Amino acid sequence: MSQQDQRHLEEVLVGTLLASKEYRDLIFNITDATHFPNLHPVYLEACQQHVGGVLFNEDTLSAMLENFSSSYLLDIQINMIAGEDKIKSYAKILKDTADRRRITR
Repeated sequence: MSQQDQRHLEEVLVGTLLASKEYRDLIFNITDATHFPNLHPVYLEACQQHVGGVLFNEDTLSAMLENFSSSYLLDIQINMIAGEDKIKSYAKILKDTADRRRITR
């Protein structure tokens, strides 16, 4: 998978995390930070805020992250997807790619 494809898949799932509260538990349950090499800090901060009971959004995340602006996080929400099956398939691709990275190191 190309770097551009990887980043797009990450943006889809992080955009979904931001835009759709109903899929947050699903995404956090089937992914981990290793699946998001490009958006690792965003994913970790979203996870931390979620566990802390914060109803996070682009503003709460960007306030804690130096390299990710609120406008960028707002922009990637356009990539969000709806539907458990689609989310699971995107997450599986990211997981498989992360597993391949670990094996080849």
